[in-house]
Order: sequence, then C-alpha cells, then structure tokens
Amino acid sequence: TLVNRIQITTLDSRAISNLMWALTRIQTKVESRIEEEISKRALMISGQFNPQEVANLMWALATLGLAPGEELVWAMSRRAVAVAGQFNPQGVANLMWTLA
Repeated sequence: TLVNRIQITTLDSRAISNLMWALTRIQTKVESRIEEEISKRALMISGQFNPQEVANLMWALATLGLAPGEELVWAMSRRAVAVAGQFNPQGVANLMWTLA
C-alpha cells in the first residue's frame, strides 16, 4: 500500500497530521506496524506540533479506533497545554472529544 512506502521517519508534524487525517477520509485499516511507526515519529517531534496538528492527530487516532500509547497521549497533552492560547474552537472541541 501507499502507506507502506512512506518514509515515516522523515515526516514532519504537518505531514503526520495530514497523513492521519487522510487515512480517516479513505476509511482504511492501519496496520499495527504503521501505527507504531507514526506514533514513534510523532512522539519524537511532539514539540513541533501546532494546535491544529495536535488536534488532527489525536482526532484521527480516535476516529480510526487506534489506541495511542500513554507516552504519546501525554506528549500531545503537554504540547496542547504549551500552545493552548493558539487553539481555535474547533481544535479545542476535537481534542476534548478524543480525550473523553
């Protein structure tokens, strides 16, 4: 599949967010290996995520029925707090939905 050919280790926060959003749109099943690689990369660069990217990533994981590891949830939560003043209402709603 196309996802298998992507060099996940080279993706930036925007690319990860967009990839995960796209996967929800095509309603595809994400292999556990791909999920692990994406989560690992997101954790590695968590400090680069802007509010929309944080919300999109977490929303996509929840929408796809994926359970990110506790470490990624905490990293994205910390990042959300760090950029809290920059969130728009939709981003706040999406993030709160994923954490509920």
